[in-house]
Amino acid sequence: GGSANKALANPTKAKWPGTCTCTQWSKNPWWQVNFMEPMAITAVELAARSDCCGDRLHHLNITLDHTVCASGVNVGQGETLMVPCVGAALRIRVQMIGEGYLSMCGFAAFGSPAPKKKKKENPCEIIPMYSSDFLQGTYIIEKPGTYVLQEDVVFEPVTPDHLPLPNCTKYSKQKGYWLGFFAAIAITANDVVIDLNGHSIGMSKRFLFHQRFFTVIQLGSKPFLSGQGPPQFAMSDEDPIIANRTEIRNGVLGLSSHMGIHGNLNYGVNIHDVQIRDFETGGIQLNGAEKVT
Repeated sequence: GGSANKALANPTKAKWPGTCTCTQWSKNPWWQVNFMEPMAITAVELAARSDCCGDRLHHLNITLDHTVCASGVNVGQGETLMVPCVGAALRIRVQMIGEGYLSMCGFAAFGSPAPKKKKKENPCEIIPMYSSDFLQGTYIIEKPGTYVLQEDVVFEPVTPDHLPLPNCTKYSKQKGYWLGFFAAIAITANDVVIDLNGHSIGMSKRFLFHQRFFTVIQLGSKPFLSGQGPPQFAMSDEDPIIANRTEIRNGVLGLSSHMGIHGNLNYGVNIHDVQIRDFETGGIQLNGAEKVT
């Protein structure tokens, strides 16, 4: 059939099955390619199927990591189109806006390795974490560093009914908090180390009965990709911020109504000397992750 990697084949064969990929019918279907290192992209080339289905490469947004570089792109039946798309990225996503099938018979990206940033002498800050940091809800990590737990944490937000406050922008529904506090820690930056420092973190028994969807550590800003998950999440066209190059070490991830660690499309996850226990669904779930150790 139309597996995703076929679109990368060279030369392109635009008559089905050829080098054509095809998604299932869905809302905002997408195709994505990941790089091993950041690339400075200048353009992409898309090839549409030649023998059928001329609308399956229409209404496209092309995204470099989380930035749209081209929108409203339409590739006609049997056409190969060069699209200017400028920026540095680890991922390129081609996404149809709307419902339907996404079918593509050829993809190429043009560019070169992005210039490497000079490392500072002290690139990572050490940040202590205390139980008091979790009282208002999910501890959101927004910058690189080593985060060191200083004591055991029994997660039970002190907010009314243990839910985000209605007017709190930090935990807004648009940011993924439709179902309440879905994680104790949400990592929204690259190059983060979580050092549990011999301590544990998990839900309280009371909060367990209130919050039936929960992960101790979420490797991203939201638990679902756009168009996936419960209806409130599936209606969102905004992808989560995905955490890459994450290390979690030296402690216990405890009581959880769902997962110990959860993520989507993460790159470079290192988990060691960690005990994960008392979960109801799974200890670790990393969907589409690469380089996991």
